[in-house]
Amino acid sequence: MQLKSSLHIHTKEDFSDGHAISYDIFELIDRASELGFEVLALTGHRKFVYREEHGQYARSKGIVLIPGIELAMKFFFRQNHVLVLNCGPSVENVKSFTELARYKKENPEIFIIAPHPNFNFLASMGRKRLRKFINMFDAIEHSWFYTVGMNRNKKVEKIARDHDLPFIATADMHYLKYFDTDYLMIDAEEKNSAAVLCAIRNGNYINCTRPKRLRSLVRTFSFFYLKYLLKYPLKLYRLRQAKVAVRE
Repeated sequence: MQLKSSLHIHTKEDFSDGHAISYDIFELIDRASELGFEVLALTGHRKFVYREEHGQYARSKGIVLIPGIELAMKFFFRQNHVLVLNCGPSVENVKSFTELARYKKENPEIFIIAPHPNFNFLASMGRKRLRKFINMFDAIEHSWFYTVGMNRNKKVEKIARDHDLPFIATADMHYLKYFDTDYLMIDAEEKNSAAVLCAIRNGNYINCTRPKRLRSLVRTFSFFYLKYLLKYPLKLYRLRQAKVAVRE
C-alpha cells in the first residue's frame, strides 16, 4: 500500500523551536489528515514530546504517528543533530555518538536519520562526520531547503548512494506551508511503524519534493530567526495568555 509520509516534524510543544511554531500536535494531525498523510513522525528537539493521547488522536484520523526526537550530539562547541524514530522517552539521555551506538544496540527497532548533514547553519554534522559515523545511520535526509540554483543535497546524495543508504525527503516541519512540498510515498506491506521503516530500508519509497524560490527561503528564515531573537518575550507572552485563558 502507498502511504504518504512526513518523518521530520516540529510543533509548538518543541523544546527549542516551539516559540516560533504556530500549530500544536493536534492541529498538525488535523492538517495532515486534510492533506492525505497517513504516516507522521514527531521529532521534537532534545525532548520526547510524544504522548499516548497523540497516538490515539492520530489513529482516529487514520494516521500512524511514530514517536521520535531530534537529538543534539555534543562535539566540542558544536551540536550535531540526529533524528531517532520509533524510540521511547529514555532516548533523551543520549548525548553523544558513543551513547547513541549503545542505545541502538539495546533498541534495534529504532531508525536513525542524518538530518540536513550538509547545512552548517542548521547544526549539521557535516559530510566528514557523516562519513565517520555512516554505519550508525539507517537513512540520510534530503533537505527541503534548496532552489534550482542552490542545492546542497547533491553531495550528500552521493554519500547515500556510495553507502547504499536511503536518501529520503522531509519537510523538517516548522511551517505548515511546506508540509505538502517535501514528503515520501512509501510502499509498505502494512500500515504500521515497523512495516513503514522496513519499506524505507528496502528502498520501497518515492521522494516527492520540489525546489523552492530563493525569495521564499530568505523570507522564511528571516522570520524564523526574528522569532528566535524574541524567544523569551514570546514564551512569556504565551504563558500570560494561557493564564488568562485558565481564569476565563
